[in-house]
Amino acid sequence: GHRRLVVAIHLNGLIDDITFTNPYCYSGSMASIGKGECRPGFFQCRNGVQTCIGEVLPKAEVCDGLDNNCDGTVDEGVNRKPKDIVVCVDESGSMQAKIAKVQSTTRNWANKFANRTDLKFALESCPGRIWEEDSQVILRTNLTNAAAFNVEVNKLYAGNTGYEPTIDAVFMTADRSNPLGINWTPGADRIQVLFGDEEAQSAALPHITAVEAANVAVDAGMVVHGFIDLQYSATYAPMILPTGGRL
Repeated sequence: GHRRLVVAIHLNGLIDDITFTNPYCYSGSMASIGKGECRPGFFQCRNGVQTCIGEVLPKAEVCDGLDNNCDGTVDEGVNRKPKDIVVCVDESGSMQAKIAKVQSTTRNWANKFANRTDLKFALESCPGRIWEEDSQVILRTNLTNAAAFNVEVNKLYAGNTGYEPTIDAVFMTADRSNPLGINWTPGADRIQVLFGDEEAQSAALPHITAVEAANVAVDAGMVVHGFIDLQYSATYAPMILPTGGRL
């Protein structure tokens, strides 16, 4: 008679369900692994091939504040265009619950770039903290390094003012007549960052519109970004988005 061969096959429903003894992989130089942006990946079996997934290898250095080529140095050999960054903070009474967070965030951000000699920081209040500064745009410190900038940031507090001239702040900062006396760096990119919790407003007479402020900013080549309470963000959009900024 004939013998019957019986083969038992155990199935779990998974294809290539393999656990690798060493799951990590890296095809770059071992001297670069773990430096800068470089990261190891992990092995997966894909379409029957053992494949390294998710590794980040050294790339050409670009001016982005990151160590792209993973040699331990950031942005070396890259031509940097200077950037002048003007931060305008609402110091009105309604900011009482938010001002400490604004300070902490701004300090940490400036400190991150403290060694970047191509960056300068200035601080404005819009409005100031005392009643004489209500509806006013005040230049607290002119463009300087991160350390001097943070000295003034530490003094911020929510005072007894209530009218926030944020539209005026953009208009006056970008205005080519330079009414605030900002010591712009020749040829530098100009950036303004607004912190506020009320709708975009103007105290100027006649009032300046958000569109007018945006036009002046675009003409000056100044990009405006805004950290604004969501319920009022729509009033800032016409002033911020045309400049190429983020809201």
